[in-house]
Amino acid sequence: MPGDAQNTVRNTLWAVHVQMSPVPSASATAWCGYARKALHEAVEDPQNGVDLPPDVIPVLERFIDSWETQAAKEPTLSLSFDISTAEAEYLSHAFFRVATYLSERAQARGFDDAPEEGQDFYNALVEAVIDALERGEDDATAEFADYLRSFWPRSTDVPYGEAP
Repeated sequence: MPGDAQNTVRNTLWAVHVQMSPVPSASATAWCGYARKALHEAVEDPQNGVDLPPDVIPVLERFIDSWETQAAKEPTLSLSFDISTAEAEYLSHAFFRVATYLSERAQARGFDDAPEEGQDFYNALVEAVIDALERGEDDATAEFADYLRSFWPRSTDVPYGEAP
């Protein structure tokens, strides 16, 4: 198919194609609202906060805003977009660090304040990003994707909600 060849060329030369499985828009909306707040909490925590380059936060916020806007339009959300391999790796690393911080915080608190309803979107997004990186332009990108697949926090062993 011409589209497949075009995607292969894009993946090989400069970009990866992120294709996320459809999820309920309510899941995306729930996760986006949480993610925006959690991103700032992770960065602003004076003791254990995540040190991110200043250019990362506005980019992640733009993605979150875009997904939330798209989710408001339809009952089901599917994402499909191209992103440069370098930017995908850069942002994935930042996203991974924030997700790891939030998972460790949930374990320490004994509860996860992420909305349970948002987990379908979160898991589909993480899977789509890792899949795209696996099809990246070189072995190092694929190895990075393998690392992320092995260590990315998906859910915690603690209950969702407020402190007990």
